[in-house]
Amino acid sequence: LRVDYDGPPKDYFFVLLPKLTLLAFTSAIEPLRVANQVAGKALYRWFIMTEGGVGVTCSCGVHITPDSDLCALPTKAQVFVCAGIEPNSTTSATLTRWLARQAAHGAHPGGICTGAFALAKAGLLSNRRFTLHWENQPAFRETYPGLEPTGHLYEIDGSLLTCGGGSA
Repeated sequence: LRVDYDGPPKDYFFVLLPKLTLLAFTSAIEPLRVANQVAGKALYRWFIMTEGGVGVTCSCGVHITPDSDLCALPTKAQVFVCAGIEPNSTTSATLTRWLARQAAHGAHPGGICTGAFALAKAGLLSNRRFTLHWENQPAFRETYPGLEPTGHLYEIDGSLLTCGGGSA
């Protein structure tokens, strides 16, 4: 396959929270890997981050070692919060401050599965279209009564990208 693109790879940053859903995370990175493989060159790169740079365990028990701690991102960087079960208890004040700071400096936030909980805690969802996993929408509405997720599999509202899980 010939790809007429000779620029630098597009970078994606994934912030993994404890108890994230592995299917949702791998469904986000595998298409990037396959695109690189089919094109025969690096169209995309991805970086895995966690709070403290420590490994996280997914809801299925798989342990993932990150590339780095939370750090300053380039302007217009696309950053996705990958969460899963217990999204409220796995989202810390440190993470929400970091997310708000990155967004204020031009990063483009997103949420995968229940990542919208962290985005809401960081104050990034007001007056925006967003979604999250359908199972967690009732709890989200209770926790954030002023915010209303859509029932869609994914939402794109300007630079805000959210999806409800692996199939999205």
